[in-house]
Amino acid sequence: CTQSELDLDTVRTILAEYKIHNADITLRYDATADDLIDVIEGNRVYVPCIYLLNKI
Repeated sequence: CTQSELDLDTVRTILAEYKIHNADITLRYDATADDLIDVIEGNRVYVPCIYLLNKI
């Protein structure tokens, strides 16, 4: 998949900030820099739905 936001230099810069110097990166969708950082940090969890409760 072609990347509209990320290029090789941007990915290298982000990985260097997290002290990752040797890695194989595979992007299967048009990812943003925030998406890459979220995966590296591992502290984001995306849920497929949102539950709303209304107090009656």
